[in-house]
Amino acid sequence: VPHFCIFLASSAPYYSRVRHAVNSVAKRMSNRELAFVEITTRWAQVYKFFHLHMEHEDELPTALLVNWTSGMGNRPFKKYQFGEAGNESALLDEDRIENFVNVFFSGGLKPLVRSQPVEQVLSDYSPSSGAMR
Repeated sequence: VPHFCIFLASSAPYYSRVRHAVNSVAKRMSNRELAFVEITTRWAQVYKFFHLHMEHEDELPTALLVNWTSGMGNRPFKKYQFGEAGNESALLDEDRIENFVNVFFSGGLKPLVRSQPVEQVLSDYSPSSGAMR
């Protein structure tokens, strides 16, 4: 079951508004095979697992939709980022969250990739161009 994960600081001014929006969407989409998960900065290991930095509270809230392609909690998995980290407080409203989830289920989202393109052929490799596969 994919998870819509919202990462936020419970002491932040946006907390109750964003939490309410996520809960409302979760209720409306209860017929979907999707879990809505709230992860506050209290859970440092979860942030680390997803390669997020909770010490940068100015980058919160942020949201990821996680598709557990190898079973929950196992790598590899696919992540889809909602908006851009740190700019989401105003964007995390009910309509935008629901639209994001619907686009995911229709196959219209691209997975989050945090690397440069990788060279396919060793002879084409130039250190200034990026990594090799």
